[in-house]
Amino acid sequence: MPALPETPATGYPSYDTEGSNINELASTAINDGAQLIIGPLDKNQVKELNSDTTHRVPVLALNSAEFDDEEQPEQRPGFYQFGLFAEDEAIMAAERGWLDGHRTAIIITPNTEWGKKVNGSFKVRWEELGGKVVGSSEFSGSTQFSKMAGWLLHIDQSETRAQQLNRLLKDNLGFQARRRDDVDMVFIGASPQEARQIKPALAYQYAGSLPVYATSSTYSGTTNTSLDQDLNDIRVPVMPWLAPNTENPLQQQIENLWPQSKGQLGTLYALGADACQLYPRLQQLVTLQGSLLPGLTGALSMTPDGKVHRDLSWQIFQRGRLMPLPEPTSNVLEAKTQ
Repeated sequence: MPALPETPATGYPSYDTEGSNINELASTAINDGAQLIIGPLDKNQVKELNSDTTHRVPVLALNSAEFDDEEQPEQRPGFYQFGLFAEDEAIMAAERGWLDGHRTAIIITPNTEWGKKVNGSFKVRWEELGGKVVGSSEFSGSTQFSKMAGWLLHIDQSETRAQQLNRLLKDNLGFQARRRDDVDMVFIGASPQEARQIKPALAYQYAGSLPVYATSSTYSGTTNTSLDQDLNDIRVPVMPWLAPNTENPLQQQIENLWPQSKGQLGTLYALGADACQLYPRLQQLVTLQGSLLPGLTGALSMTPDGKVHRDLSWQIFQRGRLMPLPEPTSNVLEAKTQ
């Protein structure tokens, strides 16, 4: 397949991967003189990339390759993975919650493949650090969030005990339900619309004071104080592209060239811009562990297994607006040995 016209503002030739054999297309790009391949974006095509390609030129894939344990390939030099992975944000939430001093958590995520990945990633990292998950629930489009929150927080058990005591004493005692006291934070994976129901449901079930941490999916990307009052006190990791009250010349250039980048798919433009910025810095990030590249998707670094790690800024909703979350009092993360 011939190369498409050069991408504006980058000067790099582009190739259409849709319906293509990714290894044949990569060979075409290499024969055309490519010194590095950025892409593909499709997860299955990333998995199909063979080592012959990555041995010839470095590849910066814009997604992760997921393998079963028995088919996991050996680490491939020259093969790097970069993407906007919600699983990474779940790990960030576990680490931030731990640094903030929390030790027991409940998890609320959708009953979807995405939700299960987010749930599992948080749980694994939380338990590595020594934390304990004391409750977990999945929701769907028909879920009554108040009922779900009451079940997670054992409000129903509190009410049952009161009813039993009334029957035993044959009296109608004054009673106020209490939530369980063995939880000190909540982690949620949810859209803005879902989170606007979950947070009030927690408050209704006597858990309004529990700190809530979320993935960036909870933030719509635009300030809406009237709707986002219901998100107050939720803590979210936010990439520079979406952070309010920030100005970046590269982002402004992108938005001027492609007005559609201001919409819901804007983060993909940020991903593409950072991929181009990574190109000349890959070797530095690989050889100098701890090196950081300030990007539109976060502060970028490289893990030993060739994955680009993004550090995001933590923000908290206050009066329907995102505000910077103060730094944690501790900065020590030590995984517990199992």
